[in-house]
Amino acid sequence: MTSREEFQHVFHRQRGIIDQSSLSSLQPLVGGDDEGILSALLQLKLLGSSAIIHRDPGEDVDTERLKALLPRHTGTWSEVVQELYKDSDQSPSFDNSRGTINTDIWAGRINSARPDGEPGLWLLYGNGRALVGSGGICEIANTESRHTFLDLPTLICGSSALVHRYAMDQGVFLSQRISDCWVSMTARIDDIGPEEAVRNVRSRFGNGTATHTSDGNGSLIRFRIPITETPESLIWRIESEKAPPPPPLEEPLDVGPLSAKSNDGTYSFSESELPLRLSNVDALVLGAGGLGSWAIPLLISGCDTADSRITIVDGDQRVEAHNLNRQVLYTTEDIGKPKAHSARRWVLRSLGLREESVRSFASELHPRHAYDKEDHEGDDMVTVEEIAGEYFEDMAQEDDGIIGALDSMQVALSCLDNQYARTTLNRACNNRGVTMVNGGCEGTVGLVEIFSGDRCMVCSYGPEEALSLEKISCQEEGSRPVNSIVTTSSYVGSMMACIALCELARQRGYDVRIPEPRDIVDGMVSKRCSGSLPWIKGVCDDHL
Repeated sequence: MTSREEFQHVFHRQRGIIDQSSLSSLQPLVGGDDEGILSALLQLKLLGSSAIIHRDPGEDVDTERLKALLPRHTGTWSEVVQELYKDSDQSPSFDNSRGTINTDIWAGRINSARPDGEPGLWLLYGNGRALVGSGGICEIANTESRHTFLDLPTLICGSSALVHRYAMDQGVFLSQRISDCWVSMTARIDDIGPEEAVRNVRSRFGNGTATHTSDGNGSLIRFRIPITETPESLIWRIESEKAPPPPPLEEPLDVGPLSAKSNDGTYSFSESELPLRLSNVDALVLGAGGLGSWAIPLLISGCDTADSRITIVDGDQRVEAHNLNRQVLYTTEDIGKPKAHSARRWVLRSLGLREESVRSFASELHPRHAYDKEDHEGDDMVTVEEIAGEYFEDMAQEDDGIIGALDSMQVALSCLDNQYARTTLNRACNNRGVTMVNGGCEGTVGLVEIFSGDRCMVCSYGPEEALSLEKISCQEEGSRPVNSIVTTSSYVGSMMACIALCELARQRGYDVRIPEPRDIVDGMVSKRCSGSLPWIKGVCDDHL
């Protein structure tokens, strides 16, 4: 299939949790300040929904603070939106009418002018805080705001929760979730059993699975046809009841990295001593997919790009069409290319960075990267030298680059799809005294947590789970494919960036509170109870 034909499957991983037809028919009226509208519009576009934008299409739009996430950085509203929706079947429209307007979605900074009408849902953000509510905007104790290093990731936390709530209110989520859907090619073979059929019959689509025929006279062998070779008209012809909309919000949702709700129950965005940018940052992001593609640009947005450096490590050798519903750094032009290098190209181009400020490795993180040689002398670990006789030059250079990035990193973000790789990075971090921010999501459920030496993956999950090789992935080769949707992955990725930035600020002497670990379930955010397993007292026996 061509890239355009593959693009038919862009929403493949969310169709098991959402009615795509109903979603694509939505046209919310979106208002607010420029960056608030753009952030909501980005979420809607990736979901597959259109919008009516409360702006004059001929007016210039301020995209400066979101340029890390947008394909076009300057121009009129019409030009920027046209480029954003270039690969989409949707076409947003504009409404520049004056007077009292009741928007469906309104998003703006805490010091933005409030809407004349009453929005269906609203987002207020600033000073590292974000509130999502419905109806009249609540009273805020302090409405002063200045720009800080947490602005962009805080805005994405808020717009993710805002648009997810809007989709829930419209009743487009399915009540019965479907993990995966595919088309199979089936062949009947008479007079042999299933095991013999699997041994003797092959397909270019991979290994088959076989069962007895109903009459017992032979076998049925089935081969899964890859999504890339399946016409869109043959897949997802499944119907499921939609979940009813949730009850109206009784109070705003506190969804930012720092709490906006005071102990007395009031809401305050009081300005804390948050820096504008952080200097001399050296960070490593492992995984450039659903979480990493958000965490990478949002982390960079809080750093001084003149003297900071970020390293991207991801073993996925090709961007796939069904990544494009939530992985913000890729377009149809990247399909078939390694994720790490495509992510690097995006951030270099969009932010105008120096070549040396972003490194990328299209490789997985291996134990040989995380351990020093003296750490595993005498172990049963098989080295590349033992397999190949010597390092191939390019492999040796890549290994040296990854090990060098691990040695120099000041914080690491684990944006991965399997526990073993997380545990490997956790060991590398603990060996170097570096904090690891860990994230994960599946469908409408996500988590963000912190590992900083006193607690490790084994303490938290036990050795069997921490060292599990099961790959829970949106890719077809994952042992357990999962649903994926942008509003969950962007929330988790942006919160990871917030936590990493605050950790880096603390290292530089700023009195900044580290955001608490949290869970997100069906758009509702709560504090995560992080800790060791209850039977582990002190340091676990297998502490990394």
